[in-house]
Amino acid sequence: MKVHKTESPINALALAQLESLGNQDNSAWACIHRIVEITDRHWRLEESTNSEDLDKFNDWDWRHYHYGIEYRSAWSSQPVVEFGQTYEEDAQWLVSDAGVEARITLAGGGPAVRIVAELDGYGSTDKFMVEHANWSDWEPVDFYFADRLSDDVRDYVFYMVERYIQHVAGWIQEL
Repeated sequence: MKVHKTESPINALALAQLESLGNQDNSAWACIHRIVEITDRHWRLEESTNSEDLDKFNDWDWRHYHYGIEYRSAWSSQPVVEFGQTYEEDAQWLVSDAGVEARITLAGGGPAVRIVAELDGYGSTDKFMVEHANWSDWEPVDFYFADRLSDDVRDYVFYMVERYIQHVAGWIQEL
């Protein structure tokens, strides 16, 4: 769904529909809202022909838009994370033979929100889930509410989260 143009109304519609979501998943939807917002901002800078925007694009640092990333290879029995740390207490990884699973922490504590994504070998993904926990077990957030997001908005949001994952976590497979 590469329909982005800097004047496209789908971004405003997506942000409005995401903002209207509530209930126990509210913090997760707020994080998804933020992902759509910042990924769209990055995309606008990428498409801009303005030299100031090009400088901002080149200086963009995705580390400001998450609280941490953990990685685990399909070939490893322990998760591998930044700085060589491992977390043995959290060993429920869903890695297939595609290569690497990434867990991106968006909010910590209670409530906590994270994205669990399987990277495809090229730093991209279309296999991810957003999870939330409020001092409880992790629960997936359902993107497919029948009446909560319109189809075009859901597709746009899904694509923007994919782009976010690619920029934030995909670099590991470019090494």
